[in-house]
Amino acid sequence: MIYHRFLTNRDYFCIATEEHMRQLIRGVEDRIPQAEQRAEMQLLEFLDQYYEIEKVLAVGKNIREYNINVSYPGQAWIKKDEEIFKTLTCINGLKRPTKVEYWKQVNDFINPCLIEHAKKYSQLRMYPKGEVVKFGTEYWQCAVPHGYEAGEIHVPGVKAWREAEIIPWEPNMEWEKDQVCSYNDQFYQFLGKSEEEEEEPAEPTPELPEEPETPKEPEDVETLSEDNPEPIEGNDEEPEGGEKPTPELPSDEAVLTPEEDDCWGLIGDYSEELEYDYSEDARDYVVAEGTVFYPVLNPNPDKLVDGVNITRDDPRNSNIVAHLSRIALYHLHSIISATNIPETRRWAYEDSMQWLYNASKFKINPQLPRKKERDSCDPKVDWALETFQRSYDPNENIWLI
Repeated sequence: MIYHRFLTNRDYFCIATEEHMRQLIRGVEDRIPQAEQRAEMQLLEFLDQYYEIEKVLAVGKNIREYNINVSYPGQAWIKKDEEIFKTLTCINGLKRPTKVEYWKQVNDFINPCLIEHAKKYSQLRMYPKGEVVKFGTEYWQCAVPHGYEAGEIHVPGVKAWREAEIIPWEPNMEWEKDQVCSYNDQFYQFLGKSEEEEEEPAEPTPELPEEPETPKEPEDVETLSEDNPEPIEGNDEEPEGGEKPTPELPSDEAVLTPEEDDCWGLIGDYSEELEYDYSEDARDYVVAEGTVFYPVLNPNPDKLVDGVNITRDDPRNSNIVAHLSRIALYHLHSIISATNIPETRRWAYEDSMQWLYNASKFKINPQLPRKKERDSCDPKVDWALETFQRSYDPNENIWLI
């Protein structure tokens, strides 16, 4: 099971420099979570009986590192560059095109136990095949295993990409704008006819009547034929030969493959670094999983800007952060060299342990939420306090005369 940290690396910089921490761990990042686990166990031993220490620790453990694939709502906390931020607005996450159906809506009969035990959908979980979750007012069943740790996050019912219709390319076929064709295992988008091609049908109309209106050419041919009889045969074939290349040459040029024709554009592969247009009339095609997709919803991740959509904010308990970092740093020294712990770290550790002891005995107010009694819903207290503070009656004390 993955250990989710309550502290961040910047929490240690209040009691140790960054260079000191770098020399202490010496590139082994796993030492810090080991020390924090030991420190958390000591906090639970002292404070678990009367304080909601689990909920206090869960506040920090639920703050995950920013993931570009997650869509965050407003008023949520994230970690970025070892700092904690609060989202001011909804932040859209990255959505990749895929043909895989990760969720199936539950419409038919299904085991009632799965519906009763269905949890709310969360983007921070892993989902096995067959698990049923509740998303809004609908129930969805996982068809393909995926989740946060696998890097595949797919919200039920949300499809940001749609498959495009692909037509095999054929010559002399009328194409409409934004149509997609396949040619030589590649995909092309029809961009539309150029201005020159659109003006072409107007040009031959004046040329056709011009040819018969020039009777001077055959007269010249006859005069030449009288003197030179040899060109007569060539001149008889010239109109036929002159008519053939004119239609044949443009016909050969018109039958251009999508690789050569400027009216076609090659569709590129999908890239997470690019931003795609998802407006209604736009057809921003991409190639993924051997087919063509175009966005219908916003597939682009929002950029985090401090003061615009995020702001620095720390919801964790300051007392727990201070004492937990001191205890964890002491254990970090003990992991590396148990017989060579600095005195300053030992004194800080003893002060934090004394704070835990006083908090567990109600000698100080640690500013932590108290656990409640099941019956009376009053805050839980020690047996001595329960006896002498709540139900103490001096007249019933046998030691008083």
